[in-house]
Amino acid sequence: MKKYKMNKVEVKVQNLCMKVLKKNTIELDDNIFVIGCDSINTLIFTSAINKTFSISLMITDVIDHPTIREIAALVINKSDKKNYKEGKDSFVIFLDEYKKSLPNVFFIHDVTGEINIFSSLRNLLKSKYNCIGIRSYNKKALNPKLLNLEDYCKKIVDEIQLVQNGGNEIYILGWSNGGVYAYEVVRQLELLIANEVKLIVFDTPALKYPQDDIFTLESETLLISKYLDNNKLDKHIENSKQLWQNILKLIKTGLLSINEILCDEKLELLIKMIPNFHNLSLVNKIKTLSQIRSLINSALYYHPKNIITSAFIFFKAENSVLDYLPWDKCCRGKLKVFDVPGDHFTMLNEKNVKYIFDCYFRHNKEKQA
Repeated sequence: MKKYKMNKVEVKVQNLCMKVLKKNTIELDDNIFVIGCDSINTLIFTSAINKTFSISLMITDVIDHPTIREIAALVINKSDKKNYKEGKDSFVIFLDEYKKSLPNVFFIHDVTGEINIFSSLRNLLKSKYNCIGIRSYNKKALNPKLLNLEDYCKKIVDEIQLVQNGGNEIYILGWSNGGVYAYEVVRQLELLIANEVKLIVFDTPALKYPQDDIFTLESETLLISKYLDNNKLDKHIENSKQLWQNILKLIKTGLLSINEILCDEKLELLIKMIPNFHNLSLVNKIKTLSQIRSLINSALYYHPKNIITSAFIFFKAENSVLDYLPWDKCCRGKLKVFDVPGDHFTMLNEKNVKYIFDCYFRHNKEKQA
């Protein structure tokens, strides 16, 4: 029998793996976890692959495809897209092997800027859909900024158009305030493409259109006065950026505790969703806090230019106090509402997503009947 000749990608992946695991040889179909790969090695190996091939494999990709042959196939699949190439710094993440025959599901980030909340749901959908994550591309800063949500979502829509291939259906999913971003993405997509788009949101707060000024020097000083005597602040501060630079200095000198600022109950729940938050540097903790506030408030200030015509499905947590009824006025068709066990933060856990999965398909069957 003629010996199989490995392609260039398989050879590179094999060499990277041997270097990480400090082995002289690894066979093409060896399970790397059987031969000694642990969690730290997996992280290093995945990072090395992404750097070498300028792609964005997830650690879960390596875990789910633990041989050199399978990993190399994923690399080829991600690097070989004619209409879209995902860079190592891209905010678009292909969570599984991309198949052109399958419809695309886009998970829009929540106000943490991440898509971790969708992990369990993605595991149920990945066999029938291309699961694609959209993380925040907003550059973190010490001070929060008011983003124009329409302009922000335009860049997301541009990326979705590059990924979208053919006439398959598009599913746009968003949880909590991320559902507001998902709504604007759908609104813009309707104006640009002929594909059928479906919007699915999870416990997304209704639009309120507040008018008060935020993130100004005055409003930020008022906020920080809850935790600090204003006399301790620099007297020559001219804007909110300088204010937060001064706050950082005060925390470093022990005159203010970062834990006081993070003690808000709702903020604490959001922070728990950010991997290794408490291991971040002080500067990155403040930047992450500011990003959360920026993304929350851009959603609060959002006012859509027109209502959508796409199918709109709303999953409401049974123990949530959020009012979904105003969303009914934001679509031309009838808003489909399903109650889900749990509260705002637990509705998408492993226990509840099976119920969401069943409801989702039941809704589609009813529409087709």
